[in-house]
Amino acid sequence: MNIRVEVDQPTTFDAFAPVQLVLPGRTVSCRLKVNFSPFVQLGKPNCPELLDMLLLSSIVYALDRRVLRSSAEDNWTRSFSFNLPVDKPALWKGIKATIDQCLSFLTGDEWDINFRQRATRLMDVQKEGKTESLWEVGAASLFSGGLDSLVGVIDWLEQNPRSSIVLVGHHDPRIAGPYSDQNRVFNILLSKYSARVHPLFTSVGADSGEETSLRSRSFLFIALGLYAAHQFSDTLPLLIPENGTMALNVPLTPSRVGSCSTRTVHPYYLSLLREILPHLGVHNPLFNPLELKTKGECLSECLNQEVLKLAIPYSASCAKRGHKSSWIHRSAKQCGCCIPCIYRRAALHKIDLDTEAYGRDFCRGEVKIRSRLKHADDLRAYLTFLHEDYSSKELGKLLLLNGRLDLTQLDVYADVIQRASDEVRDLLRDKAKKEIKREAGLT
Repeated sequence: MNIRVEVDQPTTFDAFAPVQLVLPGRTVSCRLKVNFSPFVQLGKPNCPELLDMLLLSSIVYALDRRVLRSSAEDNWTRSFSFNLPVDKPALWKGIKATIDQCLSFLTGDEWDINFRQRATRLMDVQKEGKTESLWEVGAASLFSGGLDSLVGVIDWLEQNPRSSIVLVGHHDPRIAGPYSDQNRVFNILLSKYSARVHPLFTSVGADSGEETSLRSRSFLFIALGLYAAHQFSDTLPLLIPENGTMALNVPLTPSRVGSCSTRTVHPYYLSLLREILPHLGVHNPLFNPLELKTKGECLSECLNQEVLKLAIPYSASCAKRGHKSSWIHRSAKQCGCCIPCIYRRAALHKIDLDTEAYGRDFCRGEVKIRSRLKHADDLRAYLTFLHEDYSSKELGKLLLLNGRLDLTQLDVYADVIQRASDEVRDLLRDKAKKEIKREAGLT
């Protein structure tokens, strides 16, 4: 699919340039919505390449939302080709192959991105530099409103008591939940850490799009985080907190091999980004502080349990919170059946806080495993995975099916998956009905 990218002049000094994507055979084009105003306080952009990366990641995200996977021949793999207007085309052309590879690995689609000279500016920021002392920071962190980013930020603040951190939040303007989560969790952090936490929450999306797989969101999220970090210092680290179980995301069944298992913080994906960035003059370290921890270990080892417990009720982990039509308990915040919900509940059980309401409580038998209903797919797959009771060597082989890994670390990664599985088994042994235990091989 060939897409035409049209970039116009910014309309105001604090606005990102209007961008329109013209898709073939479509009477309605797709317009980007980029709210850049929270970043204006950081001053004039000091790295045009990161602005170009924001443009690229926003377009990738918009296309990911706009083009349904069901339109592809295999109901999954789409093909995208476009010519991106950038500040220095020669710079980008030298890393084209790696960019295409990085995006293809992340989303499971075919990407062919070419580069041309941009005739317009992407934004007109007039403010020179930073004027407030609060911007003396030691790190930036992605901040999703979930438990992992919460723990990552708390741990950093506790380990760096004399420094402050910038929290970069992203939400789609057509999906309201994450923005509310980020603000509510941030307010808990603010009550404890006061002027040491600084929010940069923004929205980026398109004016249309119904695809929900959203494999590309982490590319946009990281691009926003890198822009913020680089505005302070070209060596300021960007934290990408994600528990190792979700980062590795072992394929639970043969049908989930490859991009059907998300790769948003997969070590190989991050390694490709680390290969790309120096060519753009960007040297900010990307760091996942939770890479070798299960979600339960993230919670139980969090360095400020008081703040964590206050914030937990306001956080969200669910990947399918918008699919309430199949929920029994419609007032719940999370479905209870998706993989992130399963890990969340096991983690909360580990610290004796499994008291939340869910759309369906699978431990109580509210998910009919044998029904073949779609809302049961994730739970059914995970119970099958537990029943197989893979050895460390077998887990290593499964992990390699989802992406390249450092072979010297393979046993370490496999052990993370094993410990996470044990956390879920503990939850099932203590709370699940016999049918669920039997499906997991626990009876």
